[in-house]
Amino acid sequence: MLGDEATGLYSSIWASGTLAPAAITTNWQVIRIDPRSGEISDVAQLMLPAFWQGPADTGPGDAVIYGGCLYLVVPGPGGTGGDLYRVRL
Repeated sequence: MLGDEATGLYSSIWASGTLAPAAITTNWQVIRIDPRSGEISDVAQLMLPAFWQGPADTGPGDAVIYGGCLYLVVPGPGGTGGDLYRVRL
């Protein structure tokens, strides 16, 4: 989970039952949680590698909020390579 009281709290959840053909990628929803009301809203959906296990699978600093966007680094298989995702908030 990332964020603060001013921008809101952001996280991702696996949209169950949304495996892509050949289970290469899975559909993850980026959500915003309003810190005052607890209301949850969808921000975006990302197709991420099936081996990714969510934010706990990334290391410290692999997700940041900067300039009104969420930047998410998803490591490649076995921790090699990877992809950078940018989500406008």
